[in-house]
Amino acid sequence: MLKIILLILIVSSCSSMKGVKKEDKLEGVWVPVKIEWKSAVEGDQELEGINHASFYIFSFAKSEFILVGSTNAPGDNDSLIIASEPGYSLYYGKWEMRDSIVLTKYKKVYSFLNLPGDTMMLKERVDTLILRNEILIFNNEPYKPYTNTDTGKISRFWRQAKEAK
Repeated sequence: MLKIILLILIVSSCSSMKGVKKEDKLEGVWVPVKIEWKSAVEGDQELEGINHASFYIFSFAKSEFILVGSTNAPGDNDSLIIASEPGYSLYYGKWEMRDSIVLTKYKKVYSFLNLPGDTMMLKERVDTLILRNEILIFNNEPYKPYTNTDTGKISRFWRQAKEAK
């Protein structure tokens, strides 16, 4: 009897996992797996403790996403301080999942610096990302889901991207 109960539990847990779509696993904020924090000014005791790193942050929702390129800082308790004033680049796009492949189409909607010859504001870009074992590969760099971010800032980026699209 115990074997039958265990078999029923295993079968029901496996069938409940089938209902979780890969698309649902992608929703949320993603940051690089490995972030190399650098000191602001080495040798200056006041500034040496201020760390920063420049990298992209993804935020996925339903069939849309934003990509924010900025210089960020580590916060308290493994949190992340996302820099947003003034220097960042913001991209907005659509995504679609096919097996473990994430097809994206996006364009730059805001940039602090608008350099001559920068065509990203005009052109759509197409990229292919890979999602495996809860790791997202973008430009040969692994990203992981991250929940310890300022949701107010992420929401502000979303509003700005939707207004500019």
